[in-house]
Amino acid sequence: MISSQSPTENVRIDELIERYLTFCRVYYGDAKRGTTANIIDSVRELQSRFGDFSASSFRPRDLKSLRETMIEIGLSRTTINYRVLKIKAMFRWAVSEEFVDVDVLQRLQTVDGLKRGRTTANEPERRQPVAWGDVEATLPFVPEVVADMIRFQWHTAARSGSVVTATADQFEVDPQNADLFLWRPRHKTEWTGAELVIPIGPKCQRVLRPYLGGGPLFDPRKNPMARGNVGKTYSPASYRRAIVRGIENAALSGVKIPKWSPHAIRHARGHEIRRTHGIEAVQAILGHASLSASEIYSERRLNTAREIAAAIG
Repeated sequence: MISSQSPTENVRIDELIERYLTFCRVYYGDAKRGTTANIIDSVRELQSRFGDFSASSFRPRDLKSLRETMIEIGLSRTTINYRVLKIKAMFRWAVSEEFVDVDVLQRLQTVDGLKRGRTTANEPERRQPVAWGDVEATLPFVPEVVADMIRFQWHTAARSGSVVTATADQFEVDPQNADLFLWRPRHKTEWTGAELVIPIGPKCQRVLRPYLGGGPLFDPRKNPMARGNVGKTYSPASYRRAIVRGIENAALSGVKIPKWSPHAIRHARGHEIRRTHGIEAVQAILGHASLSASEIYSERRLNTAREIAAAIG
C-alpha cells in the first residue's frame, strides 16, 4: 500500500543537515576525512546563513545568495561549484527521505554552475609539483610525526587520505621479495571492492619502522605542540594545515619556502616516475582513475610498482 503521508514541511535546514550528516557518517565513513569531511565543509555556510529556514522554503535565489557569500570569502570557482553540487545532493537525499517535496530539488537544479570567465569568483591556481628541496626545507619546521608523514608520502606517492589513515596492520613483508613491504591502504575507490597494493622500498621502510608498533601509524598525540582535544589520527585537512603552519614558521625564521600541499607531493612523484620509468609506471604507482579497477590492480602493474619501489623508495 502506498503511503499518502506528505513530506515533513517544518524541517529546518539545520535539522536537515544534522540528519544528512548522520547518514553520511554511516554511508561514507568517518567525518574526519574524505567525502564526509568535504560535505561538512560544503554545508557550513548554508547552516550559518539559512539554518533557521524551513528546508521546503529554500529557493534558487537563496542558493545563489549563498554562492555570492562563497565568492566574497574568496573561495575558488571550482570549489564553489563543488559545494553547491553537495548541497543539491543533500536535497536529493531529503526528497528520497520525504523531508521535502521533489519540486524543491527541481527548482534548485536550475541553478547552473559558475563558468570560467563569466563570474567574479577566483580561478583556482593550477596545481604544480613541489621540488624535493622545498619539501626538505619544510621538515625542520613541522612536528617530527608530520615530517615523517611527509617523507612517507614522498616515497609512496600516496594520497593524503591514505597516509592519514595508515595503520600498522596494513603492512606486510612482500612474499615475493623480502626486501619490500606491501601496503594495503584505505583509498577512495575501495567501495568498488578494488584493493590497492603499494610496494614499500627500503628508504620508506626506515621511515616506517618506528611507527609499526600497532594502531594508527601517525598519531597526532605524538606532536608535543598539539593543543586541545587531539584525536588518534590526522585528517587530510589537519595534515595540510600542519604543512602550511610549517611554511609560515619557516618564514618567521627567515627561510622562504614556496607554498605547497600534500597533493603537490603526489604530483611531483608522478612527474619524476614518468620521466624515469614511463607512463605505465605512473599508472602502476598512482592508480590513475582513467584506468579500470582491473587494470590498476593487475599483477603486471603490481610487479612494475615493485621494481620502482626497490629502485627509488
